[in-house]
Amino acid sequence: MPGKWSVCGSPGLSRLSTRGRVTTSPDLGWVRGRAVWKSAPAADRWPSGWPSVSLRADSVVATDLETDFLESAAPGYPTLKVLTHDITAEDPADRFRLRPRRWLVEWLPDKRLALGRMVSALRPGGTLLIEEPDFVTIYGSGDSIAVRHVFIAAMRHLESTCPIDCEYGRRAMGDLVAAGLEDVQAEGRCPVVRGGTPLATGFLRLTVEKLREPVLAAGEVSPAEFAQALADLQDPSVTVVAPMTVAAWGMRP
Repeated sequence: MPGKWSVCGSPGLSRLSTRGRVTTSPDLGWVRGRAVWKSAPAADRWPSGWPSVSLRADSVVATDLETDFLESAAPGYPTLKVLTHDITAEDPADRFRLRPRRWLVEWLPDKRLALGRMVSALRPGGTLLIEEPDFVTIYGSGDSIAVRHVFIAAMRHLESTCPIDCEYGRRAMGDLVAAGLEDVQAEGRCPVVRGGTPLATGFLRLTVEKLREPVLAAGEVSPAEFAQALADLQDPSVTVVAPMTVAAWGMRP
């Protein structure tokens, strides 16, 4: 699939599984491992249903609101162009063959408006790929009841303070259909890990610790249950089912 393609960043989520995710470009070397990591991380396979393609892009455009890290490294990669861009405020300036996004749309206030802008930036026949989380798996699975309760309370609080939809993953496919894409498909994957592993003690533990005060203030979780959840996330005998990431994609007519 030669031509131009773009990636768009979101908050750092590199620890949410490194296997079974969507492959973007096996031919981009460092670009795959860094720029693409910010939206559609590299992995060992395409989702089922994706064609077997090789992305030998003439250029790669990486966009984000904060691009300091990429800008410092980009000069060594002539096909990579880094831009500061807000998809909620302006249309993209170019058209692309592939536009992957990872854990981004869930945060946007008007998700369908943003997706419409992304679709408008596709060339005819181009593909939009979004990967979005769905916390339904951690809400209802895993050994620790305390982890389940704390994450439900924490994500509900987060949803009350900003436009995030923590269960957007399974709604993403419908929004791509509404945006006018064809042959829309989706596939969900979630890591299942033991407590004490980097995903459990890093991303998951730090997420709820950051929300400790408002969660406890709301009274839905007791201090003892909150402490138990943190302990379980560090206990190797506890099975932790992480949030699911749903890959949804479709083609512009």
